[in-house]
Amino acid sequence: MSKNYLYLIFSIISGFLVGLLLVFSFTSIFKPKYVMIVVEGGNIYLGERSLFNPYKIYNPVFVNVSQDGNLSLQRFSDAVWGPQNFIYFNPQKVIFLTYLKDDSQLIDFIKNKTKVLAPQNQQNITTSSTSTQNLER
Repeated sequence: MSKNYLYLIFSIISGFLVGLLLVFSFTSIFKPKYVMIVVEGGNIYLGERSLFNPYKIYNPVFVNVSQDGNLSLQRFSDAVWGPQNFIYFNPQKVIFLTYLKDDSQLIDFIKNKTKVLAPQNQQNITTSSTSTQNLER
């Protein structure tokens, strides 16, 4: 009699684990999500959102605005003080958070797959020697 219960418990646990495996395989629960976060003061950050903390991003990139009005993207890890490759944000200082489209060129830039952003529409894009991208208005 106890042998049958053991088989029943083993079958239930096995079915549960197989079900979890199927759910995780066929859904995008663990697929990386890329976000843009705007904080007080107008600073803009882009990166891969943490799975459990929406205010933590990996591989962060921030937008610089030069004095002449040009926008540039700079990898946070390339900063002179040598930070780690993630940022925690204070939720009270975040103005808004939005997700990037899956086909966004910024995602390839964040993943370090590209060093240059390809032009879209009529934007002129140039690069500097420090993996910074300039987007002229």
